[in-house]
Amino acid sequence: MRHSTTALAAPLALFAAYSAAQPAPCAPAFPTGTSTLFIGHSFFMPVSERFNELAEAGDYPDHAFDNVGAGGASGSPLALWNDPVDFDAINTRLAQRDVDLLGMTAYDVFPGGDSDVEAYSNWIDLALAYNPDTSFFIGLPWVPTAPEQSLESFEQGLAVLNNRLFGTVDALRRKYPGTRILFANYGSAAYETVALYEAGGLPDAGCLLDCEDALFRDARPGHAGPVITELSAAVWMHTLYGADPSSLSLTVFVGDVVPVVEASIAYNAPYQTPPQDLERDGVLDLADIDAFIGAFVGGEPEADFNADGVRDLRDITLFVGAFGNGCR
Repeated sequence: MRHSTTALAAPLALFAAYSAAQPAPCAPAFPTGTSTLFIGHSFFMPVSERFNELAEAGDYPDHAFDNVGAGGASGSPLALWNDPVDFDAINTRLAQRDVDLLGMTAYDVFPGGDSDVEAYSNWIDLALAYNPDTSFFIGLPWVPTAPEQSLESFEQGLAVLNNRLFGTVDALRRKYPGTRILFANYGSAAYETVALYEAGGLPDAGCLLDCEDALFRDARPGHAGPVITELSAAVWMHTLYGADPSSLSLTVFVGDVVPVVEASIAYNAPYQTPPQDLERDGVLDLADIDAFIGAFVGGEPEADFNADGVRDLRDITLFVGAFGNGCR
């Protein structure tokens, strides 16, 4: 179906004029902290606990923390939903109506797996029923058995998982317009750490495996040691609280590790912004409106805001509404 820019001009004109005069940068989600609940598995829970320690050591007066977890696949969104004990623990916490950020992770990100749109939607719907202002965080860990893989395989595997899970996150952002859904591939911090170690840049790290200061505690499934856990938590601190890595109280000394966190942050930057930021530059402005018009006229999927396979007035309305909501 073809559409003209003339047909789009009326509903977008006011927003274009506003945006051209006042670009709206995407600010940190929670610069003073917030009340958090993290649910997940053993590649996620230790990172959440180190995140909590870093937040408590910093100036985040609104920070509060809780978590509920289970090992392996049992910590996936779907498994936690289906387990009566885990569900009851999480539901009880959400029912207190003071959780402002619900964090989840992933296990099987492939079609039909336990970390798809439906699995996350279960928890999103429940949390929003208790607190309509809840925000969400979905974190991607490193690839399983990472210590046994070559650096190239590690990088390629992580990229595949990233693209799969971000596709799910993007679909969720479109499904829940006006709801903040944050994403971080904190597995990239593990990759950057291993890359720096193999290049000789972490002389105090000890070893990859089988020593007191190992980067990984085991080869299978590949649980992180203290260094990777802390650097992953530092990525969370930037994603959720806007923390400057150099300002964090990083206590696992292995030399200058701030570049590892900065590299992971740079890796994640294109995935942090919502669908209405079509330019992926962290600013809502005229360029995003122009990009939407171009995508709409050109029949590109970026303009299908409700992901129904059709580009129509509903998509224009959703884009305008999302744009007006800012970076949520």
